[in-house]
Parts: sequence; C-alpha cells; structure tokens
Amino acid sequence: PTTPPTVAPTTPPAVPATAYEALTDAGLFGEFLAAVDQVPTVKALLEGSDPITVVATNDDAFDGVTPPPDIEALLLSHIVEGEALDAAAVVALDGVGVEVATGGTQPIDASADPVRIGGAGIVSVDIESTNGFSHELDAIMPAVTS
Repeated sequence: PTTPPTVAPTTPPAVPATAYEALTDAGLFGEFLAAVDQVPTVKALLEGSDPITVVATNDDAFDGVTPPPDIEALLLSHIVEGEALDAAAVVALDGVGVEVATGGTQPIDASADPVRIGGAGIVSVDIESTNGFSHELDAIMPAVTS
C-alpha cells in the first residue's frame, strides 16, 4: 500500500498581541502613536488585554497640525473601551454613534463614502489584534466628553 504524502500544516500569520503593536506594524500611525506615548494611561489601554476599538488617525492627517493642550481627551475620544468592534459592528451603529473612553459619543454616518465617525472618514478597517480592532481615519476627530 502506498502512503499518502504528508502535508505540512500551514500556520496562519500571527495576530499582533495588542492594538499598540498592530498600529506600529501597520506603519501608518507614527504621529498618533507618538501622542499615545506621551500619555501613559492611554498607552496602557492600547497595550492591555481588555477588548478595545481604536480609530486611529493616519500620519497624513497630522501634517501641519499642532497637538491640542489636552491630548489625553483627544486620544481617549479615539478609543472605545470594552468592545472589539469590527467594521460591520461600526456600520451597525449608524445614526446612533459610539461611546468613547471619555464618556462622550462620536457620531457614525454609514451613508457617507467613506463611512464617517466623528466627522473623519474611515479609510481602512479591521486592523486586528488579540485585544480588538483598529480602523484608519483620514482626519483627527474632535475630543468629546459626556
């Protein structure tokens, strides 16, 4: 009897351990991450194990922008704590919006092209990490509070 050939199992690519690592690996968010590095509490959220959604502004949107005095509130307005929302889940919040880490709400407009959150266009979606999803924005969203 002939033995069937052995097929080596394929290993799927490793998912980055944290949102911080996934954004670093993407190579599009240097300015956003530089701001995150200035605020230890925000960096801890991105490096934590709790579910998280990050809507991160790409480097092009930071051109010529001076960071506001309250960078923490601005960054927290780009983070959803406790939920790993993929693109479909974000679109499902059309007209309702999503509560961000400041306690405020960023509006979502799924009828826009591209889909908009907090007035910024979502230009790339579902950057996966073990603690959630990140999505790329073409603009900086405003800080929102409760």
